[in-house]
Amino acid sequence: MTERVALPAALAVLCMPIILYGIGSYSLVNGDEGIYHYMARHMVESGNWFRLEFTGEQRVYDTLTHAPLYLWAKAVVILVFGDSYLSMRLLSASLGVVSVLATYRLVDHLANPRAAFIAGLVQSTTFAFVYLHAARTGEMETAIALAFTLAVISFLRALDSGKGFGAHHLCLIALMNLKLALVAIPILAEAAYFAIQPAARARLRDWVKTACWMIPLGLAWHGYQLFVHFDELGSVTRELLGQSWGATPGRAGGIGPVGRAGYYARELVFSAYPHVLFYPWALGSVLAGARHDDDRRGWTLVALFIASVCLFFLSITIHQPWYLLPAIPLAAAFMGAALERLTRERPGPVALGSIAVAAAVAMSVRLPLIDFDPFVERAAVATPPLAWSGFPALGVMLLVALAAAAVVAHFRALRPVTIAAPLIVGLLAVGGIRVVAPLRFVHHESEMERLHSQLESARLAGKRIGYPVVVRENGMLKARYFFADEFDVHRLSRERRARGEYFELREKRGGR
Repeated sequence: MTERVALPAALAVLCMPIILYGIGSYSLVNGDEGIYHYMARHMVESGNWFRLEFTGEQRVYDTLTHAPLYLWAKAVVILVFGDSYLSMRLLSASLGVVSVLATYRLVDHLANPRAAFIAGLVQSTTFAFVYLHAARTGEMETAIALAFTLAVISFLRALDSGKGFGAHHLCLIALMNLKLALVAIPILAEAAYFAIQPAARARLRDWVKTACWMIPLGLAWHGYQLFVHFDELGSVTRELLGQSWGATPGRAGGIGPVGRAGYYARELVFSAYPHVLFYPWALGSVLAGARHDDDRRGWTLVALFIASVCLFFLSITIHQPWYLLPAIPLAAAFMGAALERLTRERPGPVALGSIAVAAAVAMSVRLPLIDFDPFVERAAVATPPLAWSGFPALGVMLLVALAAAAVVAHFRALRPVTIAAPLIVGLLAVGGIRVVAPLRFVHHESEMERLHSQLESARLAGKRIGYPVVVRENGMLKARYFFADEFDVHRLSRERRARGEYFELREKRGGR
């Protein structure tokens, strides 16, 4: 078996248990995966695959700004596997595995199979990619991340082969039919690429010609729904502008671009630790070390995609920890190439210093490596506060040790792998522990799940339910997912919420 077959097969075998193990065993994690699953289930039950409905309410905002491609796929999964937590997450998890393999394909194209294998391992051991609104929950972020990676691959393939951009624009159409606004990100990255790469500009006309006849096909859903819901366009536009550039409640407002940059930096330190601390070194190492113009141009495109993701979400008011998730596979691509190169080439003083600083910071940050339960309500936004370790001297000691290693390497021609191997093993070990340790919580049952089961058992037994019923777990969307079909759900006062009582279930008006 050749290396190009054995390595991706081994990568799939390693990442599948991390992503797929027990995905049907834990309760609803957050309201978003409940919304997506409910809307897909409603399509199956009602037979109407053109209505996005959640607990009796048509989601007009989602209808006009998103599209049902992901929901249609989820509905097919429900038809095949039944209505369960497994079918809620199977699509996202499967696309997560495919995303890892797509990252492998990208790095194999730009570097070599060994670098691609390391990149896939880095992505698979990034906590954010596995748990937080990602592969192990039922939202569409892994589908978006995969579409971004495939867009990079297909764009490069079109440039390298001289063939058309049809496959690439299919990726853009897929993005338009996941979340319409996000298509601006690859378009921004590719426009910048054409602007700074004179050799690529000869293909700009082909890109535009293909876009002119293909991209309108991607707007078919939005055009139809705009015609049907034209009277609600104003309210949807105001909500969209409010979330994007206005001051809307909660996490949507209150800080400017600098504040949002700090917010995302803090979130990434927790959710992508320890890999994120080495991203700057990896980016600089790969771009500076590209031997050939074709390689440099390819990595430049990947860097522009990462920059466009960051710029897009820094420019809009609303912010959530998982918004930068589409950049995680692309950052892992840089990590794989940089770490593999480190095994072959002796690092210079700047590179070694960057590695040393990143490693020192990694050893000085205190995070819950094994105790964080990602399956509890709002785990994706309940980032623990960052703190410095009580032993910052470890970081100083590491700096000294790496400086000594650099001196030895310079004067005694120490093999590069002597420095690279401990770094690669250390990063993958810490990242691996972070993604494997939470699997012990895989049978988590939420308070709402238990209450829902109790009420359903009472109903089937013909027992009278004593109203009101108090719900002692937060999350309005989760409460609506579990109870709104059978009860009226009422949010309680701030004083009662402070006592751990969040909602009351009352008898549904007009009966069931």
